[in-house]
Amino acid sequence: MSKHKILVVEDDANLLEMYKTLLTQTGYDVVPTNTGEAALDAYRENHDFSVVILDLILPGIHGEEVLEEIQKSNPSQHVIICTGSRLSKTFSGNVKILQKPFIAPMLLNMIEEVAE
Repeated sequence: MSKHKILVVEDDANLLEMYKTLLTQTGYDVVPTNTGEAALDAYRENHDFSVVILDLILPGIHGEEVLEEIQKSNPSQHVIICTGSRLSKTFSGNVKILQKPFIAPMLLNMIEEVAE
């Protein structure tokens, strides 16, 4: 497997660490961020992410705004929204939704599906 780069946007420090550990051990190159602003800065610096893992409830810039900015910049970007909120809306583009709580294999399978 080539080393895919993943941008993770999660404000919960424990969850962010879990993502980082899990994905790094699985062979991914992980760029962890804990705010929408930091995520957009990281994305503007380097668009070369196979997948963006995005929480919606973030301090400052909301996750939906982060998604909109990323999609403006790269409409084909794959994004996995990981949220504990019940979503009534759908998202356009290459967006998948993973409801929290989830087990690690569910996330890894979803990443494999979209990162190829």
